Parts: sequence; structure tokens; C-alpha cells
Amino acid sequence: MPSIIKQLNDELNHTSFELEFDDEDNGIIALTTENVQKVETMLRYNPDYPQFIDLKNLKKEDEFKKYLDEKYDKEKNFVNKYLINKEKYEDTKNIKYEYSSVYYIKALVDYKSDKDKYTYLILLILRKINSENNTRVSLNDIGQIACKIVDKYSDYDKLADALKEPSKKTKECNYELIKIFCEGLQKRYLSLATKFCHYVSFVLFYGTNYADLYSIYDEVVNNSLPKYTNKYNIEFEKKELTNLKDWDEILDYYRKYQEVIKKVIESYGKGSKIISRNGFDHLIWYSNKKG
Repeated sequence: MPSIIKQLNDELNHTSFELEFDDEDNGIIALTTENVQKVETMLRYNPDYPQFIDLKNLKKEDEFKKYLDEKYDKEKNFVNKYLINKEKYEDTKNIKYEYSSVYYIKALVDYKSDKDKYTYLILLILRKINSENNTRVSLNDIGQIACKIVDKYSDYDKLADALKEPSKKTKECNYELIKIFCEGLQKRYLSLATKFCHYVSFVLFYGTNYADLYSIYDEVVNNSLPKYTNKYNIEFEKKELTNLKDWDEILDYYRKYQEVIKKVIESYGKGSKIISRNGFDHLIWYSNKKG
């Protein structure tokens, strides 16, 4: 009987996941649904990205609720003390093998009437998104950001309304939720802010027009955009986040970043299926990241 390992290796053979290029000489990956499907499949089988597994397979929900209740009971005194006194938030365990961010995000709906659990879940969601995406934001700053989010959006409905803000015309959108990540801290966490908005929206509003409103700001994607804007004659002046002086410049650049990605997707997708922002982010990041 043939080895199951060999069978799996054959099924997941690397050559079967080779991405199609639109311009191989210039490293321009084709923006097709087929390419996105290949990347999503590779991510789904990669244990370093558990959120992609959990988004499609949430069979452990009852077990998770029990786990969350027990976890909250153990940590609530410590967390409440931190949230009130702004003491440094120290993580005491390896969180890589906990439930993924998807579970914590979905739990916002289940605990929408529980103010304490809502506050706790915001903290857990930020912590997990930071861990899953290697954003490297300090746990102390994550705690401060969680406090600011809960202060401004004190319940689930207010947070959900804020997440839907980009459904308005782009120039009328002030990205108030993203602003929280960039003001009053020594560093401006645009990447974490957009990942939070992107993944929370994607999970909470999955299957609706609100699920795909945010492009993730990422250095890999930012550095790769000119290849596509040059190909499609789209005006875009790439800037480095470290060179932007204040919130107004950050907001203005993110607006343009959003607009440009939309134009690139639509330019490629004329007469065929147009991929999502989520698909574009994963495809460009995965195909251009090093290591």
C-alpha cells in the first residue's frame, strides 16, 4: 500500500501551485482568481496561519465558548487592573497555539451585550492579529490601543458602524477607527490598524458588501504597487510610512493607497472576474515576500 505521506506530497506538489505571471520578466503576478485560490490554499495548509483554517472550519465553537469563559475568569482581575491603571501589559504565556483571531472576532457577536467580555475580546483580537501577522507591536501599546477603541466604541454596534465607514465615498471617509492606532502613541501603527479593520470586517460581515472595505497596509504590498501602476498607467507616488510626519499625511496616503489598489484590480479585471482586496493583499504579499 502506498505511503499516505507520498500521496499527500503528490497532492500538494509545489509545481501544482506555481503562480501564473502576467509579466514574468518584471515579476508581475497575474491578478486572477486562480492565483488567489492557489495562495489561499497554501496559506490554509500552513500551520503558521491558523486563521485561514478557522475561517472555513469553526466546528469547535462550543468548546471555544467554554474556553473563553474560563480564560476570562482567570485573567479578568489582571486585565481590568491593567485597563484601569494603564500598567504595563505583560503576556505570561505563548499565545501561538491558542484559538485564532477568527474565534475571538466571531465571539464579539455572542458577547455583544456583555461589556466586560466585549472589552476583553478587543484586547484578545488585537493581541492575536499582532501575533498571527508578526506585526511586532509591543503588548503595552496593544493594551493602550484596546483602551482607546473601547473608550470610543463602547459596544459592538458602535464598532460595527465604524467598520462600515469606508462604504461611503472615499473622500468623505475619515477612517476614525484607524486614527486610534496612530494618535497619542510614540509609533503610528497603520499596518496593525488596517489588519484589525480588514480581518474584523472580513469575519463579521462575511458574505456582505462590507466584508472587503479595507486593504491591508503592508510594506511588501506598498513596495510592489509601482510595478502594477506603471503597467496600467495609474498615477501613484509611493511613499515610505516613516517619512510621513503626522496623522493627516498618513490618512491621505492610505486613502490614495486604497484608491490605487482598487484601480489596479479593476484595470486587470476588465471583462473577467475581479478579485477582492483580500485576495489582492494575500496574492501580492505572498508572491513578493522574502523568506
